[in-house]
Amino acid sequence: MTKLRYQQQGCAAGSQERGDRGLRATSGSSTSTTATSTGTTTTTTVSSSPVSACRPVSVRMPERVSLRDLERAHYRARRGKKPGRDMARFHVRSIDNLLLLRDQINDHTLVPSRTVCMVAEDPKAREIHAPAYRDRVFHHWAVPKLEALYEPRTCYDSYANRKGKGLLQAVRRVQQFFRQVQSGQGGGWCLKLDIANFFYSVNRRKLWQMLKKAMQAGGLPLTLQRAIHAALRGDPLAAGVTYQATPEELALVPPHKRLKNARPGFGLPIGNLLSQCLAPTVYLDPLDQFIKHVLKVKRYVRYVDDFLLIHQSREQLLEWQDRIEAFLREHLDLHLKAERQLLPLTHGCDFLGYVIYPTHMRVRRRVVSHAREAFAAWSRAHVHGNQIRATPEQLRRGRSQAASYFGHLRHAGAHGLEAEFRRRNPWISVVERPRRISHKLQGSELCIPL
Repeated sequence: MTKLRYQQQGCAAGSQERGDRGLRATSGSSTSTTATSTGTTTTTTVSSSPVSACRPVSVRMPERVSLRDLERAHYRARRGKKPGRDMARFHVRSIDNLLLLRDQINDHTLVPSRTVCMVAEDPKAREIHAPAYRDRVFHHWAVPKLEALYEPRTCYDSYANRKGKGLLQAVRRVQQFFRQVQSGQGGGWCLKLDIANFFYSVNRRKLWQMLKKAMQAGGLPLTLQRAIHAALRGDPLAAGVTYQATPEELALVPPHKRLKNARPGFGLPIGNLLSQCLAPTVYLDPLDQFIKHVLKVKRYVRYVDDFLLIHQSREQLLEWQDRIEAFLREHLDLHLKAERQLLPLTHGCDFLGYVIYPTHMRVRRRVVSHAREAFAAWSRAHVHGNQIRATPEQLRRGRSQAASYFGHLRHAGAHGLEAEFRRRNPWISVVERPRRISHKLQGSELCIPL
């Protein structure tokens, strides 16, 4: 008998075979089957009485994606985004394109499309692979289902790409742990570790095995399982790449940071929603479980591939580091960066743009330097004498840039730094004022007095 690639889970306690044996061995068992008339979902409920070796479970049969599901995903994919050419082409014939995408998912013929490669230079030069808009719609359909599956089991102190979590919550949690260790005792140490070249070191075969097991146990539809498998089984660059970066910009990216140089079967593209979900949430979930339940680390915080361990004993942290490194190497084909930070809590820990102390926080010097450079660049481009010359879009960018940096400063209580930036850049106060600009002036350069 040929083993199915996508097995149906008939029993919460194990495989279908064990579930069947449990039912045959139990007296008084009964089976009821309910099928929907639409043909999209079939649910079979098996129960036994009075006692069964298998708890009652619902088995989800192949479920076909509907046009309504993809319409919602299309809305989420374009919400809050500036319309691009690819999005506009898709949206003009959205119904036809969504129907085609629906058929490709249901017929299991969906394959990744061509990506657009750009280079981001802040804070370090790295490749960004933007997916085609059709793939973005698929990601917005698939990722919420994976999030719903993994959220109940994900470690509480993993803070990346999760609703209700984020960078600021991670920083506050670290400071809370610092205070717990120092409270009434003093001392305490912090170990900061980072996974080397994380996204391009993900073993896609191992990732699929993790996902397959979880999706089958969670009863996710086979349509979704096969679509995710199609996205992972092949080379993510097989459909081709359109480069929007110059050769000079690409030369800034180290060779080991290029997706095309990743080992065969390894690597996820940076820049799409599916990778942001699969890499930190799914692939590193075994690491979280190992640290929390095997090593019994009480104070642990992870944000993507950066994580901290806080403890009273320096020797204990060094022992944990050795065991974590061995676990990553043996089970996930990953390695830690050679450099590490093992510092007393009183020295502060540089983490996620802040230097965190038990009593306060400071903004990282690099963030302050980048803010100065960004404000100076905007001033050189748009401030001429006592006037600001900029289009409405450029004004919006300047306003959002200032809001982003000032928000970061305020969370660290750096009000003096904010006041200094405002004093040196008086244009910020002018740009922040709300204005109603006629649509006829969009794209035109405006002259605003300082």
